[in-house]
Formats: sequence, C-alpha cells, structure tokens
Amino acid sequence: MQEYFSKNKIVAPSLKNIREAIIAIRTKKLPDVSLVGTAGSFFKNPVVAKRKAEVLKKEYPDLPIFPSQGKVKLSAAFILDKICGFKGYKKGNIGTWANQALVLVNDGEGTTKEILEFAEMMKKSVFEKTEVKLEMEVMVI
Repeated sequence: MQEYFSKNKIVAPSLKNIREAIIAIRTKKLPDVSLVGTAGSFFKNPVVAKRKAEVLKKEYPDLPIFPSQGKVKLSAAFILDKICGFKGYKKGNIGTWANQALVLVNDGEGTTKEILEFAEMMKKSVFEKTEVKLEMEVMVI
C-alpha cells in the first residue's frame, strides 16, 4: 500500500484514499469474477512457530512474516509464487491467476475433482519445499 501512496504522491492518506488504494491493488491482483471462474484466495496464510519462521527467513530472506499470537504468520502467496513458482501455472483446466498465485482459476471446463487435485498438488509442493502445511481457505460444499 505504501508503494501505491508513494506513486500517487499521497503523504497523509485519508480513509477515502485507503479505500481507493485497496480497490486498486485488489483489482490489479485479482481476476474479474464475472469473467473468470475463481473462488478468490484459495489458501490461508500459514501460522508457524517462530523457530520455523526463522529457518525459512534465512533461506528466503524476502519472505514476509507477521507476528500472530506468539507465533508467526507466513505469506502463502509469497511461498506459492516465489518458492514454488505457481504464479500463472496451469495444468489442464485449472491454474493460478497470472497476477496472484494464491488464486485458483477455472477455464470454464474444470471439475471440482480437478480443482481439488490441483490444490493438493500445490499443498504437496509447498510442504516438500518448506515443510509448511497449507490449509484451504475456501469451503468445499
């Protein structure tokens, strides 16, 4: 958000400026749901022990981390994009959005089974590379 304000020369953002920034950033990162089949952000940001976060931070210095009730919350989007290379990845009818690896997209022909298999493949890749377990944010009904 800081980048947005700097780029737009906003020094003391108002609530209106913050709202506009959030809309602009999300519009840039997320697909238009009226045009692309998606459930939005598919995975939760994982929460891990501080020690685990420190190990990951040494290996991936740019990994965003956030304090969370005595533990550390990691950026699932960073892990999926920068560590696992999933941004814009496609397999069959399912893929990730070109601007956000956390968003799974369906080309219109994908099935629930394909989506869940794709998500499991992503979770497995994340665990193999980081030993971090991703949880789905979406509810499957």
